[in-house]
Amino acid sequence: RVGVRVKDDKGNIPYDSSVGFEKNFLTLENPLNLGRDKCLCMRAILQQPVEQDKTLLTAGGSFYSNDSLAFVKDLSPQQAKDYRGNCMKHGFQSIAVVPIRYRDEVVGVIHLADSQKNMVPLTKIQFIETTISPLIGEAIHRFNAESELGKYRLHLEDLVKNRTEELVRSNKDLEQFAYVASHDLQEPLRAVSGFVELLRINLKKSLDAKTNEYMNFSIDGAK
Repeated sequence: RVGVRVKDDKGNIPYDSSVGFEKNFLTLENPLNLGRDKCLCMRAILQQPVEQDKTLLTAGGSFYSNDSLAFVKDLSPQQAKDYRGNCMKHGFQSIAVVPIRYRDEVVGVIHLADSQKNMVPLTKIQFIETTISPLIGEAIHRFNAESELGKYRLHLEDLVKNRTEELVRSNKDLEQFAYVASHDLQEPLRAVSGFVELLRINLKKSLDAKTNEYMNFSIDGAK
């Protein structure tokens, strides 16, 4: 049985894919969270082994046991609280949890389980650590990067759409202001024009040609 757990931005580590695990096992294991639960999968991702884990630990940070029932039997009641025990309850005697890394970050784990003993030898775990795990880590990173890029593109499209709508509204407001301002100015201009016309008529005889020309210009411009 093989499963790949991938952590999300909320610390959940559901199985992103799996082969061979029973449905009820996955139902119990999928809701695990790094900040809430205790077991090997969480500690493999966080790289925070407890003391009794160290007998199961490889140099690459993986946990493996070829006789998990015997391992659990030797634990004190207090130590046993650090393990959920679902693997043992489902009869998995060979268990391995291999960190999936992208560069220096652990982004998930590969979980191996078998009902028989001695099915996860160290050479197999080391091969997975050095060859398979980095490839999966790179694939997860690329998938996440493409997903984030898609979100960014959608955000950018929404931003452009919102800014365009704001510009259209602004232009409409400007046009409305120009119309209102033009309309509101007509009355005062007509009043000035009428006053100048009366002034010109009353003072016509005393106005020189240049002043009369200015008044005619003011009257025409206000119409």
